[in-house]
Amino acid sequence: MTKKYKSPATLKLLTLFKSLRPFATIAPLVFLFGGCYGYGWLVPYAAQPSYHKFKKVCELDPKIYQKRKGHLDDEYFARLLALADMDWDTMIQVKERNSLKNVDGDIVPNKFFYNFDNIAYSGRLSYHFEIRVTIENDEIIDRDAVLFATWKDMRGSFAWYYGWLFTEDTKELGCDDLANIQEE
Repeated sequence: MTKKYKSPATLKLLTLFKSLRPFATIAPLVFLFGGCYGYGWLVPYAAQPSYHKFKKVCELDPKIYQKRKGHLDDEYFARLLALADMDWDTMIQVKERNSLKNVDGDIVPNKFFYNFDNIAYSGRLSYHFEIRVTIENDEIIDRDAVLFATWKDMRGSFAWYYGWLFTEDTKELGCDDLANIQEE
């Protein structure tokens, strides 16, 4: 039996392949679970912090809140204003009070609203809410809220797009979509 001797160039190539083994093992995992940015394709929504914040914001959607807890009480408005790091008294003192208009564009007497906007987690989560109040004789008679929230999943897809293999198809979820996901 004769021994086969390997050339020095072949030995260098083999040692190079052996040193690249950890990279070849870890790179696909990083690509699938970490993605190129943000979170990867195989990371479930439940493991993403911005999704948890989105769920908490959607719990304050008036339709969802009234289904679970009944009417919009002081606790509801305190939790809603906590999203803007504010309480009721601070809102009335600091925020600009806007006049409410009807469909024709006419100002509705004694009805006002306060606007709040927020974008969090590098644009993945955005929400806007309004608190509407009816005031007579400097006293609040009625109050209501409207909330809009969207969350972008930031998962790309593989498609041929102007010579690139990776495109950024982000799917936006709203609070209604979240309610449908939880019912399933």
